[in-house]
This record gives sequence, C-alpha cells and structure tokens, in this order.
Amino acid sequence: MCWVVNERFPTCLDFLIGRMDEPSEMCCNNVDKLNWIAKHGLARQICWCIEYIVRDTEPEMIPSRIDDLLIKCGTRLSFPISDSKDCDKVGSEP
Repeated sequence: MCWVVNERFPTCLDFLIGRMDEPSEMCCNNVDKLNWIAKHGLARQICWCIEYIVRDTEPEMIPSRIDDLLIKCGTRLSFPISDSKDCDKVGSEP
C-alpha cells in the first residue's frame, strides 16, 4: 500500500512545507486518488504511510497548510495528514 502513497503524496509536500504558495494540480489530483482509496477501507494504511513519509521531513509541515490544501484542492480528506496521528484509531472514529 505504501508504494501508492509514496508515489502520490510527495507531490503535495512542497506546498505543505511552504515552498510553494499553491498546491499543484498534480497534488490535488493525487489527493483525490488517495481519498478514493481511503474510502474503500484503507484510510488507516494511508495514515501510517504518510506518517512514515513526513516524520523526517525538513522543514516540517506547516499545520495550517493541511487545511489550506483541502480548501485549495476543493476536497475533504478521508485520511489524516499528520506526523503524529494515532493511525490505529483511523477508521474507527465516529
């Protein structure tokens, strides 16, 4: 599963760490694709993969950029973007 996230999620990192002012079209398309996968029961796995990717990202993600990503891409997430979310609880939350 992580190979899919490793292929798609990094296209958003430049925006999430503040290198770009806007997410790329590819980033937004990839978030949509990851949402589709997450909605089919794989949100927990996506969460773990993203945590692994961003854990050592320098500079770190800017938390407000996660919300900005959703607004600018016109989407809602079916998985969390975080370096410290308890992924074991993803998918079991009300």
